[in-house]
Amino acid sequence: MENTILVNKDQLAERLTALLKDFWFTWGRLATPRSDGAFAVSLDRVTAEDGQFEHLVTVFAGLPAPPDVQHLLCTFRRGDGQLVLRGVTDRRGQFRPRKDAFEPDKPYRLEVEPRFEPPEIECARANIARKLVLGPAALAAAAGMCADTGAEKPEEPVQEFHSNDKDETVDARIRQSQSDLLLEAEVRLAKAADRLAAYRITDTSNHSLDEGFVALYLVDEEKGRCTGEVVLERTVQRQWSEDCRLEVFARPRETLTARDREFLERSLDGTSHPDGRAILLKILESLPREKG
Repeated sequence: MENTILVNKDQLAERLTALLKDFWFTWGRLATPRSDGAFAVSLDRVTAEDGQFEHLVTVFAGLPAPPDVQHLLCTFRRGDGQLVLRGVTDRRGQFRPRKDAFEPDKPYRLEVEPRFEPPEIECARANIARKLVLGPAALAAAAGMCADTGAEKPEEPVQEFHSNDKDETVDARIRQSQSDLLLEAEVRLAKAADRLAAYRITDTSNHSLDEGFVALYLVDEEKGRCTGEVVLERTVQRQWSEDCRLEVFARPRETLTARDREFLERSLDGTSHPDGRAILLKILESLPREKG
């Protein structure tokens, strides 16, 4: 197979969408690979370290593997369209979905698409600190013990992190309250009209544990500084470990697609500030719905 490198991500997205149209498979069974002559996608059944089988997604575009096959977003859905799991391919174009997320002999659909990648230095990245991994339940329990003993109530844990560029494009922090884990972001936007940041949390196996958006409202028009906050998904906090990686970055509106809709809607549910909610609602109104 010829080693073709496609620089245009829109072209790559269209090609992968056409290649994997109606790519259904049954968990635990072999799936027929798809190929268009330049790209091939396979879902192989392989043996895991524990001796049990698991599936391996491979996006192949020749050897050595070109940059195109890295950081591709693999999405698995149930027959009813419900999201099951998302993850990202490594430099070889491979991703191993966590087998405990699937049920044997059930049908699932695989989608593969390029992931939006921000400029490296304009992205705030950090491993989530242990004090936050413990979760709101641990904080609430500690507060309850202090109430019983008369001891001083513990402070809510906070972790701050920043982008490395000279303009300090992104300042972010995770703040743990009694019932929620909040992500707060302050971003310097090239276009103040965008008013949107994105976040994603991944583990060491490239599984997506949480992802979404932070609607930003203007706080300093002269410097283009905007701020906002969102409640992180409670359902994924139980899966976090000390190796979880959080990224926060500005997301231009023109890069949004119909597949971002469900994550915008989830973020709307986790946004309480009226300005932030208005921004997300406006974006959702203008965003097309996915076909099919």
